[in-house]
Amino acid sequence: MARRHVRTSAGAAALAGIGIAAVGLAAPAQAVTITQDYECTYEVLNLGQIAGDPDVSVSYTVDLPTSVEEGEQITSDVTAVVTIPESRRDSLYSLLNVRAVDAPSDPLNAAGVSVSDGTDSVDGDIAFTSPLTAVPASGELVVTATGSVSVPAPSAGTYDVEATDLTAFIRGYADADGQSYTTNVTLRCTNVSESTSVGTIEVTEADSEPTPTTDEPTTDEPTTDEPTTDGPTSEDPDPTTSADPTATSGSPTSVQTPALVQTDAPQGGSGQSPALLLGGGLLAAVGGLGLTLTRRRASARH
Repeated sequence: MARRHVRTSAGAAALAGIGIAAVGLAAPAQAVTITQDYECTYEVLNLGQIAGDPDVSVSYTVDLPTSVEEGEQITSDVTAVVTIPESRRDSLYSLLNVRAVDAPSDPLNAAGVSVSDGTDSVDGDIAFTSPLTAVPASGELVVTATGSVSVPAPSAGTYDVEATDLTAFIRGYADADGQSYTTNVTLRCTNVSESTSVGTIEVTEADSEPTPTTDEPTTDEPTTDEPTTDGPTSEDPDPTTSADPTATSGSPTSVQTPALVQTDAPQGGSGQSPALLLGGGLLAAVGGLGLTLTRRRASARH
């Protein structure tokens, strides 16, 4: 048999409560009250184990579910009424001078529950506590307690809920108001009931279809702008702008005088324009003037 064990904690639980699972809030549930019998040993502080194993009766009420979906939590509050026989009550009162008892939060204060279909099983523990309760001078010691349990539901199927063993750690006080701690007693109890079944739970298959989504995911479109690149411009230079003939690039180069090009020669005649003739005359006159000045300077030296 495949078994899974789950330990849970409970607030305000019992002196000796038994945890029975019930479904969560969403599922239908019904209150169930049954009584279980336990055979217990008693271990008293500084005295050891007390001889004899008188029975302890536990009557508890749970909100037992009718069904639960697999994978959900099976939860329930538990109310237990624990009856300790008169012989053990008398030992507390007369032998140990105990006038009140409680059960604190402790790993020993635990009750068991099993949810099983014979093959698969989920086992749970309930940690419990008990408020201060007066120990009577006669009769049985009766303690009313509460607790809760939560275990995951197994796979789909029909499961029996069973009460299993329990332990209880009891503190004893010499006064009724619980101010003078005097001893403690540990009960270790085995379920000896003719039937340990509390009821059944139907575990149904979980809905495997995911919830559809209608919102389309938002995707950022890539940027289509062309990057700006600084480079040479392809525009033709302004034809009205002349390059500086004196600008140099790299090694200096000599500036060449552009040749004089005649563009308005007349048809026929000497083939020389008036402007050209005038320019030639001016050059000749300048040259003659220079020659005359040279001769005069030579004569003056003589």
